[in-house]
Amino acid sequence: MCKSPARIPYTQELKDALKALHQKTGWGGPAMANRIKEQHSVFIHPATITKLVEGDFVTVSRAEYDLVLQTYRALPKELWQQSRLLGRKKKRHLISEDLRSELQQALELLGMPHSSVFAILRPPSTINSQKLTNLVNGRLKSITDAEAEWLKKVIEEAKLRTP
Repeated sequence: MCKSPARIPYTQELKDALKALHQKTGWGGPAMANRIKEQHSVFIHPATITKLVEGDFVTVSRAEYDLVLQTYRALPKELWQQSRLLGRKKKRHLISEDLRSELQQALELLGMPHSSVFAILRPPSTINSQKLTNLVNGRLKSITDAEAEWLKKVIEEAKLRTP
């Protein structure tokens, strides 16, 4: 019985290379499958990627392995550990340090407790005082479209109220 030339033995070296990238980036099978489909218009089943990372195969498709490895290597550092955020159905915005700093300055300029800010600008139902605190201090990493719009209004209001 002759093995297909497209398959290669899945050596420990190949497994270790993929496992290291997976651990470094935090991207699992489903997120990586979506990224590959978006960037290369190729479908690799998420379970296949998960099994590649876990080292569950004896032989692998060279083309699939190379594509998964290449996609892991090309993943920008700012997306590392972000796959869960990017895989959500509702679009979420990652909070940049600039936005966080701008919001913090706006709240200081307004010089009021969060409850007063809420009285001036009614927040979406998903924002409360604790969430706003977590957003300012960096514990909250992403926000929804509605939350992003509200934060822009808070920042604009602070600019209008400064002499």
